[in-house]
Amino acid sequence: MALRSLGPAHTLEVSPDTLTVWLNVMVSEHGLASVTREEVLERLASQKIVQGIDVESIDAAIAKVSASHEPLARVVVARGIAPVRGRDAKLSFLVPIEKVAGEVLHDGYVDFHERNTIIPASAGEPVCEVVPATAGVAGVDVHGKILPAQKGADSALRAGANVTVSSDGALFTPTADGVLVVAGGVVTVSEVAVVKGDVNFAVGNVYSKNAVHIKGSVLSGFTVHADTHVTVDGMVEDATIEAGGNVTIRGGVVHHGKGLIRAGGGVRIGYAQNATIQASGDIIVQPGGAMGCTLQSGGRIVAIGKTGKIVGGVAHASQGIEARQLGSAASIETRVGVHLKMPDLDVIDSDDRILRSELADLEAKVGASVTLEDIEDVFADDLRSFAREVVIRRDEIRELRAALAIDRLDIVQRALAEHAGEVVVLGSAFPGVTVSIGGAHRHIEAEAPQAAFYRDPHLPVVMSRKA
Repeated sequence: MALRSLGPAHTLEVSPDTLTVWLNVMVSEHGLASVTREEVLERLASQKIVQGIDVESIDAAIAKVSASHEPLARVVVARGIAPVRGRDAKLSFLVPIEKVAGEVLHDGYVDFHERNTIIPASAGEPVCEVVPATAGVAGVDVHGKILPAQKGADSALRAGANVTVSSDGALFTPTADGVLVVAGGVVTVSEVAVVKGDVNFAVGNVYSKNAVHIKGSVLSGFTVHADTHVTVDGMVEDATIEAGGNVTIRGGVVHHGKGLIRAGGGVRIGYAQNATIQASGDIIVQPGGAMGCTLQSGGRIVAIGKTGKIVGGVAHASQGIEARQLGSAASIETRVGVHLKMPDLDVIDSDDRILRSELADLEAKVGASVTLEDIEDVFADDLRSFAREVVIRRDEIRELRAALAIDRLDIVQRALAEHAGEVVVLGSAFPGVTVSIGGAHRHIEAEAPQAAFYRDPHLPVVMSRKA
């Protein structure tokens, strides 16, 4: 038997952001919808709702109630248009900053001079400009009120040492030759502080706001800190090297548990043993390899020189790993991994956690399998309306979670497409090596010559092909 309307024939709900209007329709004592299209339109007009009215949705809701003899809740009958925020100002470089892959020479060594990790700047030649923020696109709410768009964020970039900026704040031009550094919202062209010999007790620790060039070695226990770049012609023992930009060590790094190399840019070294190296950019080991090291890179890890290898320890990168050899014939435990940068995934996972919690609560109230068709048989008369709302919301959440799952897969696939995300071995990968890519893992059981390991874009599986 149809429910008789005990309250208003219909009600309207306006979302807090005034961008959506929902219609709730009750059932008359005769089992029909207790409202007509004209009455709904009159109610909308009385509440000054004029934007995005969906007459077809109103008619469909009335017809559904009359056919099912059941009330209907939260039918969207009007929608506004949300404003679109403007694009933030962005920095555009006028000098080459793209990294190049380097050139493999006839003897197997790799010349990385052309990788362009250090950006030269010349006096009088503009190096970058700011592309202004945009105003965005205004919206309109259901009452016809214009919703102004939020302008994109203006650039906070400013000129630092040896750089001038145009009167409109857009064009940055060096006043001296040097190395271009953009960090902390400041464009500078740095000079270089030179230490002619070793960093030892005669020199002490070195701290500099400019680039540092050590023409000798850095001995155990000492610290070299530069806001920009550090170059060491010799070796680095159990010392700490910290740079806001790039670190270049032409010799090798040999740590015994106390040293650290940390760079806001990339790191290039001749070889490494038991070293801990952290870089926001690439870590390049050439011509030697890395033995028992802990390597963490926000870019790529490359060890493809004549004796390039990664043996023992841990090597993690965000954009891929390339080595001549992984592990050794002695099956030394070696872990290499590629962790793709997917910040959008955190948002999706957060939304899904909220939906999952709400779904569990709703399923506890009405069950996981009860459908709208089952409600009349399962629930008493006074509970059916409530149960119907719960089931509708439960099914809506399931659809939302399914959509999030599709979005999640799309983000992973795009991350795999945008970044190489591969572990490439030009020689062999040996048993004892574990390859992890995007959360999937593979343990090497037999020697794998000239292999490229990659994550399947659809399944959490690490696959391989011929490199």
